[in-house]
Amino acid sequence: MADTAILLTTYNGSRWLPAQLDSLLSQTDRDFVIWIHDDGSSDDTMKIVEKYCKDFPGMIRAADYPPAGGAKQNFFSLMRHVDADWYFFCDQDDIWLPDKVARSRKAVMRMREKYGDIPLAVFGDMYVADMEGNIIQPSYLQYMKRDPRKLSLRQLLRENKAAGCTMVINRQLAREALRFRQEENIVMHDWWLMLTAAALGRIGFINSPLLLYRQHGDNQIGAGKSTLAWAREKAGNLLEGKQYRSSMKGILEQRRMAGELAELLPENHPDKAFLKELAEIGNSPKPVRMKFYREHPLLPDDSRNRWKIWIV
Repeated sequence: MADTAILLTTYNGSRWLPAQLDSLLSQTDRDFVIWIHDDGSSDDTMKIVEKYCKDFPGMIRAADYPPAGGAKQNFFSLMRHVDADWYFFCDQDDIWLPDKVARSRKAVMRMREKYGDIPLAVFGDMYVADMEGNIIQPSYLQYMKRDPRKLSLRQLLRENKAAGCTMVINRQLAREALRFRQEENIVMHDWWLMLTAAALGRIGFINSPLLLYRQHGDNQIGAGKSTLAWAREKAGNLLEGKQYRSSMKGILEQRRMAGELAELLPENHPDKAFLKELAEIGNSPKPVRMKFYREHPLLPDDSRNRWKIWIV
């Protein structure tokens, strides 16, 4: 696999970074370059990065440009900065299983042989682990109740299925995904990549864990809450009005991403008109909005979320 880049973003990750870097260096397939960009750490993260760059010259490189301002922005900035045929996305606090690169490579190469040089993405599952790397959930996707078989554009608009740290994409998908107009309209880089791949290319899935997703309280997106903790948080949010605000925020974010995606699609694309209608549905009267969302299942479909139809 020519010109493979692992894009690793860091921010105050000195406690976690060495184990992650060691797991990358322990891959059975090491035909890649690790590109690291730090987002303005105040701990010893950059000292660690500099040491690994010195110890593994050419294989580990630090991107030297100003902080990007968040995980999403940081990954997008690395995609612009690094020219490669294939891109992996790496968080500072995970631990990759030794065959993650090899298995991902095999899967995506099979897709290229089948579909050609169109935008491609492959993702997989991951173990949920504690701070020491002990497995506490055997499947992140099952724990989060995400069905990786539901990968149509409309299903992905409802919910992202893929964690970026499990993904590999090709150059064609990266170039298409970076054609958005306003970065603030994109919720997260992995969700946007999945939507772009669903609209313009193909998505593959590896049905087994590829890494340890460590939970430690500083995760940007976590997965370790108990049912009781979740229920207490939901009840508190409901009483404080946070549930409504959070749900409305998600609905508006979905519309903005739909508008961005519509701009990427050719005029004859079968989903272009739908995406434009979704992006602009907020300008319609409430009965029209409710009718649209009843006809198009874009909201969470479990019984706890059926009330959301009244706030669209």
